[in-house]
Amino acid sequence: MSVFPPDLDWVNNAGKMEFSERVQCIIQQFENMSMEGVDLKVDGEETVEENTADTVGVRLAYRAYIRRTQLYGEEPGLQLSSSTGPTKALSARQLFWVSFASSFCAKNKSSEELLTDYNKDPVHAPAAFRVVGTVMNQHEFAADFGCPAGSPMNPVHKCRVW
Repeated sequence: MSVFPPDLDWVNNAGKMEFSERVQCIIQQFENMSMEGVDLKVDGEETVEENTADTVGVRLAYRAYIRRTQLYGEEPGLQLSSSTGPTKALSARQLFWVSFASSFCAKNKSSEELLTDYNKDPVHAPAAFRVVGTVMNQHEFAADFGCPAGSPMNPVHKCRVW
């Protein structure tokens, strides 16, 4: 699959090859993803454009957010309290990632419902796959949440398109 329109002549062949290799990383990553309790395999070729857009888009948004904090200072974090557990603090940077993930909020669905939805719209990976697949490729996410190197949310090899 080519992610380039046929009339894209301003990108040289070396640039196209490099981009294609980087996109191939995302294709393979999504095809190898699995989630506990969900019997679904994502077609990385079919979903590559949306998955790439998510990965690049959140990276650009995070860079813009960091630039804003450099200009105007860090924002306060958030204290979450619960009647059933300890108070949890989230930094402003962690809240950035929570905000990104919340844009994909959806009702929990059974494996069969997810498969039905995915078959109706195969260019979009299910929301949970899109969130995990996007943030696991971000060094900043891992740093902000303290994810150990080599853990599922901080793999040693990350796909970086740009």
